[in-house]
Amino acid sequence: MKLGIVQMPMAWTVEENTQFICKTIQQHAHLDGLIFPELSISGFHRKIVRESKPDKIRKSCDEIAEASAQNQILVFAGAPLIESGLLRNSYLVFDRGCVRHQWHKVGLTNSEATVFEPAYRRDIYRHESISFSALICREASDVSWFVNEFKQDKPDIILWPCYIGQWSTQPDADSSAFESGVKWIAQQLGCYVLQCNWPQSLNEPDSTGLGGSKVVAPDGRNVALMPYGHACVGIFDSTNNDMTIGDFDHAP
Repeated sequence: MKLGIVQMPMAWTVEENTQFICKTIQQHAHLDGLIFPELSISGFHRKIVRESKPDKIRKSCDEIAEASAQNQILVFAGAPLIESGLLRNSYLVFDRGCVRHQWHKVGLTNSEATVFEPAYRRDIYRHESISFSALICREASDVSWFVNEFKQDKPDIILWPCYIGQWSTQPDADSSAFESGVKWIAQQLGCYVLQCNWPQSLNEPDSTGLGGSKVVAPDGRNVALMPYGHACVGIFDSTNNDMTIGDFDHAP
C-alpha cells in the first residue's frame, strides 16, 4: 500500500488549509491514501475557535470528500468537530465520497483542555482489506490505555497525526515518552505507526524541530524519517518499507 504523509504548510484559515488539502489530493491520486496532520483543516493555532465555525468545517469536509471521491483516494485529516454540543479534536476518514469514520482525541494537554472536551475510547476503521486506527499526538505517552483498546482486534496501520517538536517546549507534554511509547505500541500490536507532523508553528514562528514525521515498523524500528522544518510529502510503500520525499508542486 502506498500512503502519502503530508507535512503541509499551516495557514490561519479553514479556507486556505482546505484549498491546499484538495490540491494535494488532486496531485497524488495515484496513491492509495493521504495522511494529513492533527487539526489540518483548521490549522493548530490560537485562533482555532474563532476560525473554525461549524458551517466552515462542514463546507470544508464536503470539499475534501468530493476531492477524495473524484480522485478515488482514501484521505485522513484533522478538524475541530462539535458532537452532542461538545467541541472535539477529531481525526476524520474520507472514503468513497463522505466522512466514513472519525476518532476524537482522548488525551488532551492542559492547554487543549481549555478548548476541547476529551473523548474516552478508540476503535478501528476498515478499508477493503486494511484496518486503521489513530494515535493523536500526545496520546503516544498513554501506551497502556491505547494498547488495551485493541485487546480483541488489532489494526494493521496506526496513524499518528501530530503537532509536536523534536524537543517539546510545552510544560504539560511528556515528549520524552513519545518515542519509547510509539515503539512499544508498534511492537505490542504488531502494526505500522505512521506519524504526520506539522513542519512549522504559527503561534511560535521561530520554533525549530517540527516536522520529522517517521514510520515505525511492527518490530519497533524507525524505517523512514522525513525532514525537519520542511513542508513536503513522503510517499511510504509498505511492501518494501521504502519512502521517497518530494516537494509540493503547487504554492501554499
